[in-house]
Amino acid sequence: MDLAAITDVINKREKLVVMVGKSEEINLMSGIAQESENVVRVVAMTPIDAIREALLAGKLVGLGEPHWHPDFIRRQHAWLCDPALWGVMTDLVLECGNRRHQGLLDAWLTGEESWQGAPLTLARLYPVWLDSCAFPAWMAPEFPALFTTLRQSNLVRPEHMRLRVHLCEPLFEWQEMSPERWQQHNRGRDQALADYLLALPARGVVVLAGVRHLLKVAGDPHFAQPTLGQLLEAARPGWLQVLHPWPMVDEIGDEEERVSELVGITTAGLYPHWPAHPPLETLIDRLVCVADRGREMRICPTLLAEPWRSRLLSRAHLLPAGMARQLQQWLA
Repeated sequence: MDLAAITDVINKREKLVVMVGKSEEINLMSGIAQESENVVRVVAMTPIDAIREALLAGKLVGLGEPHWHPDFIRRQHAWLCDPALWGVMTDLVLECGNRRHQGLLDAWLTGEESWQGAPLTLARLYPVWLDSCAFPAWMAPEFPALFTTLRQSNLVRPEHMRLRVHLCEPLFEWQEMSPERWQQHNRGRDQALADYLLALPARGVVVLAGVRHLLKVAGDPHFAQPTLGQLLEAARPGWLQVLHPWPMVDEIGDEEERVSELVGITTAGLYPHWPAHPPLETLIDRLVCVADRGREMRICPTLLAEPWRSRLLSRAHLLPAGMARQLQQWLA
């Protein structure tokens, strides 16, 4: 029920007060007060509320990331560390991460000062999210900021509430990659992520992934293979709760972020260029609306300098032509 519908219900009940006796009026006003509380809960539900509610219900929470929307991404990363989720959210699974570096990340998150005999600084952590075949999606400055925030959050939590963060992309060697192997590896990432998630405990888990990877039925023409969402829905129906991002460039009222149900919203409204539009409620569960200044492709300054600039440019020949051109433009 949207706000206009709820307001209409309350207005109708207020009109009925005039038509009843004194004792009935008290009962009716009590009902209206309860309805008003419900209105507040519906309208004021925050993303953190929605994540907590789903986790407590035993769901796997899928947070869809809208690539290159820095305002939205920064808020999303802040939700992951909010104290309201401490102890409820126990595990965070990342699409942007090569499992080769799990030991390095674990040391970082537990506050270790050194790793393999050398100081452990943020600069040493960049391979965690950039040794991914989808690395162009993780070149924004929000990603080093995420791992800094995760470390800071873990170090102030009670030890039994520390967040475990998982890297799931299968291992590979850049020097052994060809364009064909890159394509094969990239197409297998959803299956690898699904297998990893299904092996974890069923409660307390959030997965942060590109939003289209989380869609629960086929329809996206960019995916020739099943998405992570489809794979999870087939293996464990009803487990995945998808919170789909909706960056709002215009004002969204007094709130800068809120959760919306799917009433009055269609798949065609979200994805107008798809050739077919399955019902939205089969794809996702809720929309997360955040005040957002729009898409902005800003590259992390560290990646514009050596050695990262040359390292990333050396991978361009592996990528599809359009993606390779974009990478070269960013690093020019």
